[in-house]
Amino acid sequence: MSWKLNEFWKAKEYLDKKIKTDLYYLEHIEDWSEQENAKEQLKKATNATMLQEWIEKYLDKEKINKLRVYLRVEKSRANKELKNITITQEAHNKLADFAKRYNVTLSEAILKLCS
Repeated sequence: MSWKLNEFWKAKEYLDKKIKTDLYYLEHIEDWSEQENAKEQLKKATNATMLQEWIEKYLDKEKINKLRVYLRVEKSRANKELKNITITQEAHNKLADFAKRYNVTLSEAILKLCS
């Protein structure tokens, strides 16, 4: 994975948050002291090369894929003008069902319903 500067910081932020909030994020590393070492090494990863080495050493394929998905979503969001709306749970459920049925995003579902 080659890193652009903004992707590096997004990835670092994502990993820092995961490690702080998800007690089981590094559970695939069986040795507790190695988990603690991984946390310390992440703090020291101050450039793209160091972060890439950390990812390759400490993350399993599933977590690497989730990180990639997160970065793709963030990149997509950054390229669009987004607005937040508040809807009821019932409205969300119906919209989500519609979107799933037509294999579109929630935004695309709203546009489809309004056209």
